[in-house]
Amino acid sequence: MSDLFLNQVFITTWNAWLIAHAIKFVYRTITTENKSFLAFFESGGFPSAHTALVATLFFSLGFEEGWESNFTVIAGVLAVIVMYDALNVRYRAGEHAKVLNKLNSQMQEKLFKKPLKENLGHTYVEVAGGIILALIVSVISYVVL
Repeated sequence: MSDLFLNQVFITTWNAWLIAHAIKFVYRTITTENKSFLAFFESGGFPSAHTALVATLFFSLGFEEGWESNFTVIAGVLAVIVMYDALNVRYRAGEHAKVLNKLNSQMQEKLFKKPLKENLGHTYVEVAGGIILALIVSVISYVVL
């Protein structure tokens, strides 16, 4: 188990995830009323931490194992699935939540007490930000260091 924490792919991948969340946390702390540390773990926003995580896994495995490696191919497929989900499924769920919250606010008898979370998915810019962050972190980890 101790070798896992010395694994460059593991370290690089989770560093990208932490950096993405740190960027979102600082931005949200500056621009919104939400000063809670729990905001660090909220979904949505720029850059996409999910995208940064899986794209860094893909880039790291590409640098480590080779771009033709089966591991790299699997990571690439996983990255596409996660990005598609963020851009489409989770984004649409957030749009549905907006409509449900509006309908709920107009009803006398509320269906739910607290508003549904609306910021679930990502825009293309947020996903692109995750990919760019992943590439930067991977290049620094494998080429520069």
